[in-house]
Amino acid sequence: MGRVISRHPWWVIGAWGVAVLLAFGLAIGGWAGDPLFKRLSSGIVSVPGPSKDGQAILDATATVGPQEYMLVEGISPRDPSLKPAFDAARADILKMQGVKSVRDAWYLNGRSLDPTKQSDWVDSLPLLSDDQTAALMVVTLDPDLPVAQNKSRPEAGSRTYVLHQVRDRMQQVHIEGATTLTSSVNDIVEEVTQQVEHDLRTGEGIALPISLLIMVVVFGGFLAAGLPIIGAIAAIGGALATLLGFSYALSLDPSTVNVVTVLGLGLCIDYGLLLVSRYREEMLSLPGDPTLPPTRRQRELALRRTMTSAGRTVTFSGVTVAIALSGLMCFQFTLLRGMGAAGVSVVLVALLVALTLVPALLAVVKVRMIRPGLVHRLPVLGPISTALGDSTREEGFFSRLARLVQRFPLIVVAIVVGTLFVLSLPVLAMQMVSSNAALLPIDNPQRTLVDTVNNDFSYASTPTIQVVTTHYVPQRVPSSQGEHTSVDCATAPANDDRCTLISARPEADSYYKSLLGVPGVARIDPPEYRGQNASNRSIRAGRTPQYTVLSIRVGGTDSSPTALQAVRDIRALDPPFPAYTTGNASSLVDAIIDLENRTPYAIGVVVLTTLVLLFLMTGSVLVPIKALVMNVISLGASLGVVTWIFQFGELSWLLDFTSAGGVEVFIPPMTLAFGFGLAMDYEVFLLSRISEYKQQGYSNDESVALGLQKSGRIISSAALIIVVVFLGFVAGKLLMIKETGTALAVAVAIDATLVRMLLVPATMTLLGEWNWWAPPFLRRLHDRYGISE
Repeated sequence: MGRVISRHPWWVIGAWGVAVLLAFGLAIGGWAGDPLFKRLSSGIVSVPGPSKDGQAILDATATVGPQEYMLVEGISPRDPSLKPAFDAARADILKMQGVKSVRDAWYLNGRSLDPTKQSDWVDSLPLLSDDQTAALMVVTLDPDLPVAQNKSRPEAGSRTYVLHQVRDRMQQVHIEGATTLTSSVNDIVEEVTQQVEHDLRTGEGIALPISLLIMVVVFGGFLAAGLPIIGAIAAIGGALATLLGFSYALSLDPSTVNVVTVLGLGLCIDYGLLLVSRYREEMLSLPGDPTLPPTRRQRELALRRTMTSAGRTVTFSGVTVAIALSGLMCFQFTLLRGMGAAGVSVVLVALLVALTLVPALLAVVKVRMIRPGLVHRLPVLGPISTALGDSTREEGFFSRLARLVQRFPLIVVAIVVGTLFVLSLPVLAMQMVSSNAALLPIDNPQRTLVDTVNNDFSYASTPTIQVVTTHYVPQRVPSSQGEHTSVDCATAPANDDRCTLISARPEADSYYKSLLGVPGVARIDPPEYRGQNASNRSIRAGRTPQYTVLSIRVGGTDSSPTALQAVRDIRALDPPFPAYTTGNASSLVDAIIDLENRTPYAIGVVVLTTLVLLFLMTGSVLVPIKALVMNVISLGASLGVVTWIFQFGELSWLLDFTSAGGVEVFIPPMTLAFGFGLAMDYEVFLLSRISEYKQQGYSNDESVALGLQKSGRIISSAALIIVVVFLGFVAGKLLMIKETGTALAVAVAIDATLVRMLLVPATMTLLGEWNWWAPPFLRRLHDRYGISE
């Protein structure tokens, strides 16, 4: 590859130029349909299980379509001047094609209400806040409206088109002294995806300039530093195009775009650093008169040697990272499967950029790559750049650090492992959550409306749990049927004699009473009957509906321990007829169960393949095992820091977020997969150089010191850049993006400092020549099939 690319560099660069232009045009410009950011899903947790089965029944039996909400705050519902504003908006909305119904405190179930009258006041309550200072208008669409084929330009008559019309009319409602907000599931999805796009641009705007500055200092000039950045831009384009392709086969969460794009950016910079550094080293070590410019043959030789050594390391690293990410595809959790599949593809894009575009750019810049740059002549940065950029010295900061560690290996191991253990402790208290609208900033209007409805509207908020059963579950009504009864049978205890159950099967009667006795259940709304014979008249005539839906209210948020335990307790009731628990809390429980059941398979895939690959590279049995153990320890510390920050709310003042009471459910497996991949990336960088010196006949300790000296600055520079890249996304507004950026930045920082610079040299010193031990039959296998520089 090095020989071919060195002879035809402009063909490679031209092909990449066309490819990158097409990639950005398709993914961002929407040249062939919706752009990527219009094809992202809502981010709702979706895992095969009882929750998904129950939701499928609800969707199949739904008699109403999507809903748009209008919240008006700062009012007095009994004020007669409010009714005209609502009446005018309702009349206009009902004229729109595709609108099925409009409900508000002044109009319900086809009947005009007057909240100033006591008889109508009770009927208006479901759409009034508990403190009587806010009101809701709910517009329901026809369920048969077609889904928009083009989300950026929805067709007239489609769901999205009608929702936009309804929202525009609602926003025209003006009431003196009141605040009006509108929202729907569709609006929240649009808001989240727009925020993702904004955060992506913000992160790249911060990360790319700082990364370029770091590399200018490392390489002493803009030319050498610019090559990895050019490759990184190409990788971003390829990553976005790859994700666009996956959006047609998989449901992609908005966070997937940020995570895999950042990964492609970071890996491409890492690989570019390694290739550029090795090429400069090879150019400076060419035989002949160093005062004369290298010939074309010499430049080709330098590029071939670079590809033979660093190119092989890059390939090995890319395969290792891809394998680590493939572990995510062992889960049934759609978000993780999509992230794993897209992540593997993006790694391959970064690998392709590093093995083709970057070498072609190296071939084009020729001798200018080894000339001292402007930075070398600056007073402060010059000495730093010279020290970091010197590729030929075998003694320097990192070799001295290695020898210092080798003098006190036991002390270093004890301090580092103890530190990582302490950092890991918060993991023991980790709570996983699924925030949905709470992902948005707390001052976002969409989140404000959702939070207000959930907190202040007892009967209009989304129920924590829904139970879907094929049995007719009875309604619980007052024993004395007066017009104004004081008992609320939905909240009364199961043994309250003032309430009775209308005719039902004994097993359904028992199940209903058992639900009321589940700890944490605050109220069960009146049953909703769906399917055939579901009208009240047919029920009174003794005909059983096809499905009964029970909305169960639980204290706390959907992700609270109380809600999750209530889901488990309800499922444990195990009635003698089919019953499915669904809703946000149930989906989160299914996701946690999926993680618990399938994590061993994911770990098995990653561990087995990583052991094999590291053995093929080093010929050792102990080095791969040691690398896996150290990675587990460092990743545990990373998750501990993330838990401390985002669950306990520490540093919220600095990172500008409001804690959701836990860590997003996808963060732990994502951090383990991506963090493990990046850790193995640096492990490969370091071990490849150590193995190279060991194969040349150096002792174990000398090989470690020399290997760290040659690779230490690359690892440190690459880690610093990728930490900057991830921290750039912490500046975004979306909570899950902040968590993702923080988690991966902490994982890389811990691995590149405590683990690679201290723990690896210390443990390799303690093991000595045992580092390279392998049974005779494995040694023969490595001699025949091993991969080395």
